[in-house]
This record gives sequence, structure tokens and C-alpha cells, in this order.
Amino acid sequence: MSQFGHDEDWDEPRRTGYRDDAYDYAYDRPLPHSGAGIASCVVAACAFVFLVALFLVAGLIAIRHGGEVDEESPEAFVLGALLLLDVVVVLVGLVLGIVGVATRDRKKLFGGIGLGVNAVLLLVLLAIFVIAALTS
Repeated sequence: MSQFGHDEDWDEPRRTGYRDDAYDYAYDRPLPHSGAGIASCVVAACAFVFLVALFLVAGLIAIRHGGEVDEESPEAFVLGALLLLDVVVVLVGLVLGIVGVATRDRKKLFGGIGLGVNAVLLLVLLAIFVIAALTS
């Protein structure tokens, strides 16, 4: 029996559009993961590793210069530029995460993880810039 009583083909499954198998229905196999979501997770992991590496390099430069980095030095300029580059990378990962979550007929797991991690990284980077602006 159909849902409304007059619609005989209500419980007919939806076709996937693949031409290789006439009996291949959409519910026969699990949904694939979103490619944009996977890319967002990879971008988030790379941005996190890059941020940790920048902090390690900044610490090594500070140790080499006696505990303090001169704000007018070329090293400080390069570190600031690389932090800005990391912000751009995180923004790209954020957009990929949004696309991964919004994509229909795909799993949303990696898109959600990438979106969350990139959002947290963006907040951390913005906090670093605010703290640097307030202390200078």
C-alpha cells in the first residue's frame, strides 16, 4: 500500500543514474565521503602542523637572540608573513569544510571535522594577532 492510498509507485526506490547496472539502487551501497570535506581535513592538519612549526621556529629565534625577538628584524617580518599565509590557508579550509557539509548525497563526517578544526585554528590565529597588537 502506498503512503497516500492513491500513489501506487510511492515505495519505488530512487535510481542512481548509473548506466552500467539496471538494478543498481541508491540504497544498495553506502554514501561516499565528500571530497571537499576530506580536503578540508587535510588542509586543517597541514595548517596546524605549520602553526606549530612557526612557534618552534619563533622560539628558536628568540633563544638565539637572548630570549627576545626584535620586532623590526627580518625574521619577525617573515614570521608575521607566514602567519598571514596560515590564515589564508585556514580560510580556504573553512570554505572547503562548508562545501563538504553542504554537499548532498555525501557523508558529512570529514566536512564537519574540517570545518570545526579550521574554525578553531582561525580563532587561535586571530587571538594571536590580537595579543600581538595589544602587547606592542
